[in-house]
Amino acid sequence: MNIDSKKHEEDQRIAKEMLPFFLYAVIPVLIIVFMALKWGPSY
Repeated sequence: MNIDSKKHEEDQRIAKEMLPFFLYAVIPVLIIVFMALKWGPSY
């Protein structure tokens, strides 16, 4: 029981540290997808 909660705590800490990198990765992708849908070819 205690080991699981410890692991969960560590996972949350790692996720919190990774969040800024995740956002920096997602934002350009969203911009590219938006541009492709707005100005790209219409199929």
